[in-house]
Parts: sequence; structure tokens; C-alpha cells
Amino acid sequence: MVLLLIGEIDVDQSSLNGESKEAKKIPKEINKYNKKDFLNPILLFSGTVVCSGEGVMRVTEVGDRTFYGNLAQEIQEEKRDTPLKIRLSELAKSISKFGYIAATITVVAYLYNAIILDNGFNMVLILNTLTNYKVVFSHMLKAATLAVTVIVMAVPERTSNDDNSCTFC
Repeated sequence: MVLLLIGEIDVDQSSLNGESKEAKKIPKEINKYNKKDFLNPILLFSGTVVCSGEGVMRVTEVGDRTFYGNLAQEIQEEKRDTPLKIRLSELAKSISKFGYIAATITVVAYLYNAIILDNGFNMVLILNTLTNYKVVFSHMLKAATLAVTVIVMAVPERTSNDDNSCTFC
């Protein structure tokens, strides 16, 4: 941002506000005006063209503190996901759901096989198996191991920096 200290100039600000009419800039008190207003008669902005007149100006802001600097920061801070990344993320969520369902079915099927089918539907053997805590713990441990294996194989790996994206996105 530049302050007009002495003189009078006409400035083409169409690159900032799209208006083709030249703006007249004259020195006045800065306290009365908004520092971000393009119509402010004392302020000049980078990217504008002086069409006529003479003046003495003082540069007050440079780099990220200017209008274009603020605009560049806003553009860089905004991070949008691509449509492909969004679709792949939704696919990863669907695969995750199916993985958890498959793991649950695997646990139920393994326990049914180990406790009921291996005992030939004999209620006495089934009850003996269920009352033996070492055998039940062994079956539960193996069922949990199978479930974890199914989940690890089915669920896509997530990246640590973004919970909504997966490594193949």
C-alpha cells in the first residue's frame, strides 16, 4: 500500500475492482478512511496504473501485508481435495465397512465351528468346552487374531496427516 502525500493523480484500478473509470487520488487525512477501500482517495495499490498527474508517495506496506499479498495467502491456505481424491476416500470408507463386517462374520463363524461343529452338536461336549476357561480363552484369542488379520487386509491404510484420505489417493 502506498500513501499519496503531495500532488494529485488519476489511477486506473481496473485490475483490482474491474472498473474502467479512473480514480482520482488526492492527499487527505488517513484516519477518516478504511485502509482496504479501493475508493480511498489517499491510498494507492500495487497493480494499478497512474494515468495522469504528479505526486509524492510513501510506501507503507509490502509483501504479505499488501492487497495482493493477502490474496496470495488466502489462495495458498485454501486446500481443496480433488474429485478423484474425494471418490477414493469414499471408496476407502466403503471398503472399511465391508472389512469390519467380514471380520465380525469371521469371528462368529470360527467360534461356531470351534465350539458347536467340532463337538458334533453334542450339548454335553459344548457345555464342557464353554466351562473350560483355558479352551474358551484360546478360541477367543484365535478368533480375535483372525478378525484383526481380516481388518488389516481389507481396510485401506490411512495417512497420519489427513484422516479423510488414504495412501492410494
